[in-house]
Amino acid sequence: MFKNKKLLISYIIIVIIFSVTFAIGVFDNPNFNLHDFCMNLASEFLGLLLTITVIEIYINARKEHREANKTEKSK
Repeated sequence: MFKNKKLLISYIIIVIIFSVTFAIGVFDNPNFNLHDFCMNLASEFLGLLLTITVIEIYINARKEHREANKTEKSK
């Protein structure tokens, strides 16, 4: 299913980060209420966006590096 192992590892890391933070922020809170749930969910969403942005930047940098290496080898 996944041919690129780095992409699979990045997906696993995203899921682990999302799950652990959500579990700590919501389910381990003894004073749970709906406001806390919504705030934690919003922070999870922002953290997920940040993680995806960082991974996207990494993937684009690797692609540019590979393209630069191909052009150097062809010269």
